[in-house]
Amino acid sequence: MDRQQIFIRSPRREDRAPAAGRFSVAPPAAFLAGLCLLIAAVGAVVWCFFGTVTRSVEVTGIVFPHYGIKQVNSQVSGIVSYLQVEVGEEVKAGDLIAIIPQQELLEQIEQARQQGDQARLDTLYEEYQTASMIYTPVSGRVVDLVQEGSAVEAGDLIVGVTNADSTTNETEIRAYVPSTVAQSIQKGMEVRVYPNTSDTESYGYVQGMVSNIYDYPITETDISQTLGRFYTSQIIPQNENIVEVRITLVGGTEGSTGAWARAEGGSIAIDTGMLCEMDVVVEEMTPWQFLRS
Repeated sequence: MDRQQIFIRSPRREDRAPAAGRFSVAPPAAFLAGLCLLIAAVGAVVWCFFGTVTRSVEVTGIVFPHYGIKQVNSQVSGIVSYLQVEVGEEVKAGDLIAIIPQQELLEQIEQARQQGDQARLDTLYEEYQTASMIYTPVSGRVVDLVQEGSAVEAGDLIVGVTNADSTTNETEIRAYVPSTVAQSIQKGMEVRVYPNTSDTESYGYVQGMVSNIYDYPITETDISQTLGRFYTSQIIPQNENIVEVRITLVGGTEGSTGAWARAEGGSIAIDTGMLCEMDVVVEEMTPWQFLRS
């Protein structure tokens, strides 16, 4: 046998050249998982340094007109037999609101008519108009009204009208806040308003802004006198020195009642006397600053 043939051997599998087109690659699933982790890590780093987290304080408030409510009271006792307006209507100063007939004056008017006493008749007509006919002294919107047919006493409320003009934002909210909490609130801070009658899932919140903070304490009696029948103890912190904070709602699109966080939910009416829960954003920072604080 030839010596060369003795040493000739078949090449082993590892000595063979790789077949054309055959490569070693990572499985697709592992590659995608690694890519997703990389993207998530980069996103987390970017958010950590450029994102925003907020710190807020919770307060409760009530929707109330900026210039308050002009209350018109009855000067006589009697039955409210006629109402000219309804709650929500716009009125002008001098408009007739209600009539409370005075039977005694009506009898005197009839007697003077039969006697042909024109001077007496004119005087009685003026007295009847003053005593029985209720007019609004201001222009605005009716937010409170006695029921037709109700029996009233002298001094009872007949109508409440917002003493407002075209420049007034009637959707102001008044919050009564413990003085210790008010120390962290400043004018211009963002407020997220959640009306109690709205569905948070559908509407989110209304955007607002702190418009005023009063330095001096206010008593529950003062609040009750200001709010009238809209007063409720739910908005008063118990056993606390409290101050008044006013929040103005940020205007939304035409026809809406404010800038709602979720436009697809539309908007709902925000009326006088509506209670609201609110988050006042007292501090904004990046997540990195938050972690270091």
